[in-house]
Amino acid sequence: MSTSTWIPRKSTLVAFVVVAAISTFTSGGCGGSGSSTGGRTGTPAAVPPNVILYSNTSDSGVTSNVVQVSPDGTGRKQILHMPEAFEGVGLNLAVPGEKVFGYSPSGAVNPTYGIYRSNSISTSGMVTVVPPTYSFVETVQVSYDGAWVYYVAAIGSGDACLYKVATAGGAPIVLDNSGFVYTASVDIVSGSKITYDKDYTYPDGRVESAVFVKSTDSDGPPILLTNDSTANYGCPQFSPDGTKIAFVSDKDDANMEVYVVSASGGNILQVTNAPQLPKQYTGVAFSPDGTTTAFIGFDSGVYRSAPLGAQGAPTLIVHDATAIGGIYWTNASGRAQGGATATLSRRRHRGLLP
Repeated sequence: MSTSTWIPRKSTLVAFVVVAAISTFTSGGCGGSGSSTGGRTGTPAAVPPNVILYSNTSDSGVTSNVVQVSPDGTGRKQILHMPEAFEGVGLNLAVPGEKVFGYSPSGAVNPTYGIYRSNSISTSGMVTVVPPTYSFVETVQVSYDGAWVYYVAAIGSGDACLYKVATAGGAPIVLDNSGFVYTASVDIVSGSKITYDKDYTYPDGRVESAVFVKSTDSDGPPILLTNDSTANYGCPQFSPDGTKIAFVSDKDDANMEVYVVSASGGNILQVTNAPQLPKQYTGVAFSPDGTTTAFIGFDSGVYRSAPLGAQGAPTLIVHDATAIGGIYWTNASGRAQGGATATLSRRRHRGLLP
């Protein structure tokens, strides 16, 4: 692995969940796959238009919050609290008020998480989607039609894998179980594609995190978008129109910056060039019009980049030393990029940060 300020991987630590990026477990496989259908319907729920959602923690990751702020830095407020033993949250826009999340009935020490849905982040009224199975759950996202939940999770000390499961419950389907998966984001236009980052072994033997895109169906191999064994790439997210993918990378002299690539592959465009900022970016999101991005500066706050291609100085939207990543920018009709709030889980390892 490269020796940059990339989001650290996991070695012997256990159950360390990151908002929008996750450090690595020891090697191991995933559980089996199955097939299931089903979904739930209702009047689509709205989230506020043109606001930025991100996560922070006031107690070193024991609990976390989802925070809302306007692109100009005004109107900052906490809109959701994730207690201990809860991991990840996605909003089901097809069922007003419903949230899907990971929860460990056994508690946060040596946890075993399942996937649940409820109108509150609590045990009240929870409905089981997947029974307790996982050592952690990350990047929970619900499709816009409410039929599917996409998430990253690990079984025991094995590699984190990419799954989908019917919101109504059933056997999880493995979308990718080759290489440790970190984060994932579904194309919000058609819901037919998902982008994610995972550890990838290049022909030269180097193992780095790389960005892929594939069909949300379980069939078919993923397409590698970042074919470069000299750098890490992570935290990918689709543009509002589904044609581009933004991510962070340390390819610029080991400095973390924001980049954009076509969803079908091709040349990679550098968006930021900010040597004065903390280099451990932990998330990036497109603006509603797709012309700029917002990103997290770890232990610093939320920034807005210059227009794509300009590489100008980014603008600090809100200073928040407790920001831990997982950022989404809702569009003009009140739907968040990446589908609902998606990857708004948290970083924690029994209260420790990297």
